[in-house]
Amino acid sequence: MLALHGVFQSYVRHCGYDRTLPKVVDPEVIDRLFIPVFMPSLPEGARRRLKALVDHACYFNLSEPFPSNYDALATEFGLPPMPDRDAVIQANLEYWAAETRFKERAA
Repeated sequence: MLALHGVFQSYVRHCGYDRTLPKVVDPEVIDRLFIPVFMPSLPEGARRRLKALVDHACYFNLSEPFPSNYDALATEFGLPPMPDRDAVIQANLEYWAAETRFKERAA
């Protein structure tokens, strides 16, 4: 997670975005501090959105990638090798920036 956060931070800085990005914290900080202390004071809409994000965070907060048997399948079925992970992340960031016009808004 932290590695991806760093790649994202570098990318948005490259686009000219100079505001402070959210910090990555241990999930326990959210569960034990943020939710009990700050959640009740948020407006209802913000509480719902934050709850949805927290509920889904467990799927994104992984230190290791999901297990895969792609190499065995590639050998068995003659599939091409997986693309370079960093190139995939970069391509996704470029697509996101183009679709949201992030570069224009960030500068």
